Amino acid sequence: MQATLSFNNAMASMTDFLFSGVLVRFPRLTLAYSEGQMGWIPYALERADDVWREHRAWGGVRDLVPEPPSSYYYRQIFACFFRDKHGIASLDTVGVDNVTFETDYPHVDSTWTPRPSPGTMSPGCRRRRFTRSCAAMPSGCSAGPRPRPGLRRTAALSAAGGRGAPWT
Repeated sequence: MQATLSFNNAMASMTDFLFSGVLVRFPRLTLAYSEGQMGWIPYALERADDVWREHRAWGGVRDLVPEPPSSYYYRQIFACFFRDKHGIASLDTVGVDNVTFETDYPHVDSTWTPRPSPGTMSPGCRRRRFTRSCAAMPSGCSAGPRPRPGLRRTAALSAAGGRGAPWT
């Protein structure tokens, strides 16, 4: 059952970040949510924007989050997937440039094969998933600037429900 609900911690963490003002104060902070797939993201973004639009005046976020929460997602958050038909079908909403393919071998919930199967993605979309999106991440293939380690550890621990090792 745990693997079925693994996205719950990622959804709670992402919502906390979207409404906390942290992404506003640290516009170069980049988050990546792995081991939770991405099919949940369209609903989470829709709901976050609705709540922001309808309740921000009394919800305590009017001054903390000046733009719709989804704008910070598209600017600063990556989703990772390895098997997610619904997520792939929702790439326009998840954000083609916000997605990377993940593999975790050996791992009980892995789809590791010598050649990962990207499903029905176009060749250009595949190229972005397997190279460009990863290279755009501060901890990815590039040697670009990285956010402060303390903030990255917070994101990693929050996404893991308070457990796990810090990102390196």
